[in-house]
Amino acid sequence: ADDFSYVTGKHSFKFGGDIQRFIYNQESSANLLGTYTFATFTDFLEGIPSNLQAASPLGVPFTHHFRQWLFGVYAQDGYAVIPRLTLNFGLRWEAPTDPTDAQEQSSILPSLAATSTVVWPNFFTIRKNNFEPRIGLAWQVTGSGKTVVRAGAGIYHDQLLPWSYQSVSKNPPFG
Repeated sequence: ADDFSYVTGKHSFKFGGDIQRFIYNQESSANLLGTYTFATFTDFLEGIPSNLQAASPLGVPFTHHFRQWLFGVYAQDGYAVIPRLTLNFGLRWEAPTDPTDAQEQSSILPSLAATSTVVWPNFFTIRKNNFEPRIGLAWQVTGSGKTVVRAGAGIYHDQLLPWSYQSVSKNPPFG
């Protein structure tokens, strides 16, 4: 991340950006030995399951290797209307990359009518038009600077990051 400031007259400009790399390796050992279903209590006591649901191969933990980047840039102007009142106007843009599995072991259900999953390079596509305007003010109640009232508002986006979509990675044939 880098930030730059430039002050001229009543304006205080700020510019900056950051790049974040997300690496999330998660071992999935849930249902490692499978989930057995028994038709009756007697079948359970005799050890005769009617159904086995398990990942392949049975007993081997599956590791997910999630990868994603997040790029963001911003510009802001702090304008001193009068010595005790400053207005701030800004704009931020964020563009996360589409989440992927480094070992290309991800699959999706291509449509609601599909009967099976297909191997796909990424779990889903994320929009890249996350423009986030910001506005704020800072008002010194007295000239001493000891009491300042601040207010601000803006549009913010919560990005879907690797730990948010780990459940979709358990699709067949990999999980």
